[in-house]
Amino acid sequence: MATFYVYVHRREKRVLVTGRHPPGSLPSGEWELVYSSGKWRQAYEYAVTHYPDYVVEFFKEEMQNNPVLNTC
Repeated sequence: MATFYVYVHRREKRVLVTGRHPPGSLPSGEWELVYSSGKWRQAYEYAVTHYPDYVVEFFKEEMQNNPVLNTC
């Protein structure tokens, strides 16, 4: 079962929803893990609900072959 994570980069006001873990796989050491879920939609909804003024980001390669991600 996949797990999806929500990371926040507070200084740049960015939020990332991803299946990548641990944080070392992220582009910067400034990302903070704030949430995890077994469902992508729940992770996404957490991100946009708790960080409405942040830019929401995804990794393109995680979206390419995932029908759930492509419909959101």
